[in-house]
Amino acid sequence: MFEPFAVRRIFICYRRDPDRAEAEFLYDALCKVYCKRHVFLDAESIPVGVPYRVFIKDRIRASNVFLPVIGKNWADLTDKNGQKRLDDPEDLLRQEVETALNTPGMKIVPIVIDPAESLQANGLPIELQPLAEAQDHRIYSVHRDAGYKELMRSLGGGFCRMSRRAVFLSGAGAATYGGWRLLTAYIQSEVAAAVSALNARYAEVIGPERTVDEFPVNPSASQTDPASGVRVAANLLAYIEANAPKALPAAPFELIETRVRPLARALVATGQVTPTGAVEITAQLDWQTGGFRLFVEPENSPIIENIYENNASLGNTQPGDGKLYRGRGYIFLTGRANYSRMGREIGVDLEAAPELLEQPELAARVAILYLATRTIGGQTGLDVANSGDTRGLLRLINGATRGLDAVDEKVAQWRAADVYVDPVVIADP
Repeated sequence: MFEPFAVRRIFICYRRDPDRAEAEFLYDALCKVYCKRHVFLDAESIPVGVPYRVFIKDRIRASNVFLPVIGKNWADLTDKNGQKRLDDPEDLLRQEVETALNTPGMKIVPIVIDPAESLQANGLPIELQPLAEAQDHRIYSVHRDAGYKELMRSLGGGFCRMSRRAVFLSGAGAATYGGWRLLTAYIQSEVAAAVSALNARYAEVIGPERTVDEFPVNPSASQTDPASGVRVAANLLAYIEANAPKALPAAPFELIETRVRPLARALVATGQVTPTGAVEITAQLDWQTGGFRLFVEPENSPIIENIYENNASLGNTQPGDGKLYRGRGYIFLTGRANYSRMGREIGVDLEAAPELLEQPELAARVAILYLATRTIGGQTGLDVANSGDTRGLLRLINGATRGLDAVDEKVAQWRAADVYVDPVVIADP
């Protein structure tokens, strides 16, 4: 189902030769309302050196809006041999459309550029014929701006960062709901899962379970401001999202969605992490997991036999414990004792099923709980992170400062966007 208040992740599909200019017009119009990172135009969005076909398909699957630009003779364009380009299974545009058609929950809106005709099923390869059933949106050159504004009203509101501010622009239904309610709906959709997932044991450790409306914007913010919770949740998520493509330039979009966003939700759900802390924690865990790619130590790692096996301080007292309870998750939790303790705290039997820690949502909860309960110099890991003490946080997680230079570089990368400055500004029509 296409949620009316969900974040729009938009993929623009077009033929470079005849339709590039119109695609760029569309891209510029969308970026005025939606976060630029959520609008994909290949020439603008593919990192250098990345396999583009794989990247593009990953990005389509991670999108929820697909906008194919339909110019004149779109379905009938031929290659140098006179064959229709859409008849070629290796044609990139055809592959993009097929991927979109096979992606569950995708909203597909063909953008027909007048005087091009609407698509007819009998003029398309059988695999692409469902595209002709999608309701298209026509753009007239003399009314281009009005046409794109109408398109965006039909798509709904966007969440956009502009000039170091997080700005929510209300879209369809704004007159009925208003910008604040739309923003609240957006934030709730992002953090509700994380907040509701905090069970009683978890709440006892990090403090009473709180709603986003209780989160302060910063220590000096007015505690009577009813919007402060929405603002900090929006800004903190905006901060992490804005930094992800810069800190992980070669990462597939799907990796950011499945590994970075669960961590962002867990950070917001605590109500105890500042923007500085978010950068420190995210950068450290980025380094720990090799760019969020490695969630379990290899079985043949020599450290398992040499360090983990028969290590009573880790609770590894049974044969094979070193391998069974090797490093997993964002912080590479190790040892039967740690798996048992953290499992009790979150209400999941990790000792019986340690592989569950390879699931990002669960791993994020464990990582934040670990940092909330483990101390160094009288401070919890969250306090150390909030103070910007990179060395101290690395020592708390790993027991040493090996790799500090690399972690410092990660922290600098994650600070690159610096969008967390002002409270959210609401723009109502």
